[in-house]
Amino acid sequence: MSRIQRDDKRADAALWTIKQGQRKTTGDKNMTGTRAATDTRTATDTRAAARLGSQIETRVVLITPEKAQEWLDGATDFKNRPIKEGIIVKYARAMSSGDWQMNGETMKFANRKGSSVLIDGQHRALASIKSGKSFTSLVVFGVPEETYTSMDSGTLRQPADFLSRKGHQYVHSVVAAARMLFSEKATGNPTNRGRGSVATNQEILDMVSSTPELEDSAVAVYTIAGGHSKLLTPAISTYLHYRFGQIDGEWRDLFFHGLYVGAGLKAKSPILLLRNRLIDNLANATKLTASARTALAIKAWNALIEDRAIAMLKFSGKKEKFPTIVGLD
Repeated sequence: MSRIQRDDKRADAALWTIKQGQRKTTGDKNMTGTRAATDTRTATDTRAAARLGSQIETRVVLITPEKAQEWLDGATDFKNRPIKEGIIVKYARAMSSGDWQMNGETMKFANRKGSSVLIDGQHRALASIKSGKSFTSLVVFGVPEETYTSMDSGTLRQPADFLSRKGHQYVHSVVAAARMLFSEKATGNPTNRGRGSVATNQEILDMVSSTPELEDSAVAVYTIAGGHSKLLTPAISTYLHYRFGQIDGEWRDLFFHGLYVGAGLKAKSPILLLRNRLIDNLANATKLTASARTALAIKAWNALIEDRAIAMLKFSGKKEKFPTIVGLD
């Protein structure tokens, strides 16, 4: 290699080094600018958080029915969400039974016109008044009123979530069937969803714990019906499978096998009448309610157990009382 060639090579290498240095310098400047912008935003957020933190006060408070009434009276000019009577009844029942627990959830107050106004917790306050029971809660004072629209926006934990953690199977069917049992106990109608028939999470978990056969029924229903029968919902089937089994396990198995499989049914069998009625329902534009389907299944079961021949199967919820299961105490 000649001297000129060597010089050209060194020059190219030097130029490459210079360009690399320029790129690094530019990059460092860009990074410095990015860090500066980030630091500015962080400082702004920190100052905002500090201002908000200086306004907020958190205390653990024993809330008596009298204090709850005082708080509600002081919030009459605040536009809160509509009252749900069923929620108040459910909460009050939990307070009366001792199931209500302090779990870190808060009641919230906002500063409004120089006063602290309750903006989150009215149902709990009303439940305390209704039950006559005091409860302890974490209370947050000084929450900005405009944050009201963001409250209660998280996903609520349901009994099925707790059961899944413990390894239970078909938890949604089990929980729904437990709700039906609770409603039946409270009102005499397992499909009633009115006031007083809505169970708390703890009441559902207690029902499942005291009735382990519900899970056995859920497993059996999914085995027989293939998991997703449209004739009866898995929840209704689980409830009925458990209830019918309390009377006669063999007849119960015959009933559900005939309903879902359809083999070997005689022409005037109440199981066949029910099966055909529910199949027709799938093709109709106007569907039977869950209450009507449950009632028809109970009527077919009653006819089977009493060995009664029936020509048709119908139920009018407005004109007749919800049927009871023959053989249950």
